[in-house]
Amino acid sequence: RKIIAELRKELKNLSKSISVAEQKIVAPVVDQEESKKLRLTPAGIVKIRTKLKLSQSKLAALVGVSGHTVSLWEVGKVAPRANAKAAICALRTIGKKELKLRLAGLADESAEKEE
Repeated sequence: RKIIAELRKELKNLSKSISVAEQKIVAPVVDQEESKKLRLTPAGIVKIRTKLKLSQSKLAALVGVSGHTVSLWEVGKVAPRANAKAAICALRTIGKKELKLRLAGLADESAEKEE
């Protein structure tokens, strides 16, 4: 019985992760060459983050950098590199539902890494 209960839990978790992966919507991708032309100011980064109601750490996870890096961007000490700038620019057009799906996907990925 114990084994069956464990297998059911595992099956439930796997089916949940599959449904999240199927529902993922690909955000519009900004070409890195185009992102070099875009001007992204520290205030602009803060504006995007507050519009999406994200913490610095969640924005960092979505972009693929550390939370400290986002902090440095927002105070203007460091400018985002081309790949991070492209990811930030792609977040401008993201919707609330897609944002929730992406954050859920990141949470699932981090939970899998911990196991």
